[in-house]
Amino acid sequence: MPDRNGKLADVVSVNDTADGYVNDKSHFGGIIGRFGNRIAHAQFVLDARPIPSPRTTVRTLSTGASKASTKPSGPPRRCPAKDWRSLELSYLSKDGDEGFPGNLKVTVTYTWTDANALQIEYSATTDKKNRLNLTNHS
Repeated sequence: MPDRNGKLADVVSVNDTADGYVNDKSHFGGIIGRFGNRIAHAQFVLDARPIPSPRTTVRTLSTGASKASTKPSGPPRRCPAKDWRSLELSYLSKDGDEGFPGNLKVTVTYTWTDANALQIEYSATTDKKNRLNLTNHS
């Protein structure tokens, strides 16, 4: 991003290599989900039925993500339809992962725009009703 003098600078913590992201314990740049927020009392109600989720703090579920969920389930794919300036990652979270119902397929597309901005698009499908709140951990 340009600073107040117009000089470009990093504004988030970054790794210098792809391996840096894969091995990063803090999940910088990672996709956080299934539910990237706090879930009070580590459970939510769905169709009048309580759905327990693992506790990561005393009374909340912080990220709702298993350790594997920041790793793509397949190789990254460059997107020719977007002039090759996009990278698509996908992940399959299986039914019951971290207590959440349904198989969840997530696709995230990162696109570098003409305005010198990084655009992140999320798409998800599931085979069971559940809660979802994806975010990026930059």
